[in-house]
Amino acid sequence: VPKKIGVNPLVNSQQLSDEKFFKVLNKVSVEVEAIIFRRNDRVIFLEQELEKEKKELVKKRKYLKKEYLINAQL
Repeated sequence: VPKKIGVNPLVNSQQLSDEKFFKVLNKVSVEVEAIIFRRNDRVIFLEQELEKEKKELVKKRKYLKKEYLINAQL
């Protein structure tokens, strides 16, 4: 039986499993990047909401300070 030259079943199966591994790895890394991106968006959104609340609190504080000064003069 003549041997086929250049065909090594071990190398080919290893190469196939490497390809599968890298496909899965690539898919997972893309999914992880998407999750990180969504989390970053969420963090940015929450930071903006906090900034709005902070501005509202500053307004309320100024208003209350004015009210206090007016009442103190009465």
